[in-house]
Amino acid sequence: MGLTIQILFSDNEPCLLKGEFQAMLAQCGIQHFTIQTYSSEMNSSAENIIKHIVQRASAMLYTTNIPEGFWPETVKVSTYLKNRSPHKAIGMTPYEA
Repeated sequence: MGLTIQILFSDNEPCLLKGEFQAMLAQCGIQHFTIQTYSSEMNSSAENIIKHIVQRASAMLYTTNIPEGFWPETVKVSTYLKNRSPHKAIGMTPYEA
């Protein structure tokens, strides 16, 4: 698809703040921002998206009686469907954006 990471948000994990990792990010042109550890206020939109994906995957497993071993596949399908569903804030699907 040709998509690349432009911005990386992470907590203040020491291994992510080391010079080698930062140099690699700079070489790839990726901006790195740190957020407060264990602070849901800082990433509430990401947590809401993850919650929505997990709930949708759980519903798929429950309603179809698929074994729990298929959890990774249902999460992938849930994410796929979320990315191809229209979003009112942007007026199109995230995939189209």
